[in-house]
Amino acid sequence: MEGAMRPRQFTLRPGDVEQCASSILQDNVGLKDAGPKCQASVVLHLVLYAALRMSSIADSCARLKNVPGDDAVRNALATGLPPIGVLTGRLNQALLDSVSGRWLRKRKRGFRLAIDLTLIPYHGKPFAHEREIYRGEAKSGTTHFHAYATCSLVHHGQRFTLAMLYVLQGTRLETVVEQLLEIVKNAGIRPRLLLLDRGFFQAAVVRSLQQARIPFLMPMILRGRKPSHPKGPSATYVFAANPQSGPSRYTWQGKDGQACTVNVYRVRTRDKKSRRLRTLVYVYGGFRPTSGAWVRQTYRLRFGIESSYRQMNQARIYTCTRNPLLRLFFVGVALVLRNLWVWLHLLLLSEPRPGGRQLRLDKLRLRAMYTWLTHFIEMTYEVDDATEAYFPTNE
Repeated sequence: MEGAMRPRQFTLRPGDVEQCASSILQDNVGLKDAGPKCQASVVLHLVLYAALRMSSIADSCARLKNVPGDDAVRNALATGLPPIGVLTGRLNQALLDSVSGRWLRKRKRGFRLAIDLTLIPYHGKPFAHEREIYRGEAKSGTTHFHAYATCSLVHHGQRFTLAMLYVLQGTRLETVVEQLLEIVKNAGIRPRLLLLDRGFFQAAVVRSLQQARIPFLMPMILRGRKPSHPKGPSATYVFAANPQSGPSRYTWQGKDGQACTVNVYRVRTRDKKSRRLRTLVYVYGGFRPTSGAWVRQTYRLRFGIESSYRQMNQARIYTCTRNPLLRLFFVGVALVLRNLWVWLHLLLLSEPRPGGRQLRLDKLRLRAMYTWLTHFIEMTYEVDDATEAYFPTNE
């Protein structure tokens, strides 16, 4: 009787994961055959193999047997992928399919969402026009980047990427936020609370969220005179100089000359390293915070998005191509693979128990899943573990 009460157990194998990943990408992206040897399934396997090993297309083609050359694969991708606008929509649908859109639409209360901008350093010249290259603060020896905005779902510690956009230089941030939210809305997902990075603290962004009646929370950028100035603090530094926690209001004039009023919440906390008291300042709208501790702990949920980007980079193809279409596709593949890993844990590998499922990350680590897929592709095509030498090995 005791054995009959145990939950049924199933087996998840590398072939199951590979079939899921390949079907999601192929069904949505729709790669076409570029010849008898450059079939869509082979090209997709080579792309996955390069992503899983964080290598290049050339390295994948050189390592696997009976596959087309790297030039043929790149040409097949460049000619087989749709225009960048269409590809963005298809990748967003692949992201939703990788987390089961039906499961997302069942929740009536809505989800906490987080919007952020990730910048991938770029050291080359533009492919077609100057706006392809996004300018930002120096990182990795350059101020030139390819920029991608993402909207992620934060649910019980799990983070799913729901939408992504390729951001051109000069694109207004409020436009980026509106487009991401439109994609999420069309998927039937309602934002209960939107968490944003401090870089989105702009009057136009705040007004856009207020008009759409979307609850939001983000840190305030501190501007003006610092508290150490002889004349005292000014502008937003006034809130940071206040030693008491609590709500307030702030009105300032945006770059377009229009006034913007926002709710402010000061949170007094102690720095873990210096042990000194400091005041954190947040802006919010569309809801009423219960306490300063709630504001701080809720916003900390957004920090997990940085981990998502690090995990994305663990499956991002290294490339020197200037073509933004291929770069967007490679980033989308990395995000889909990470989404698939989170979904497997949430719905298949989590342990049923009273009060909710318990995650068991030890059953399948992210790197382990990538190793599974790598071995599966190597078994499918065989590995060419040899290279040419100028002298015999017996000398």
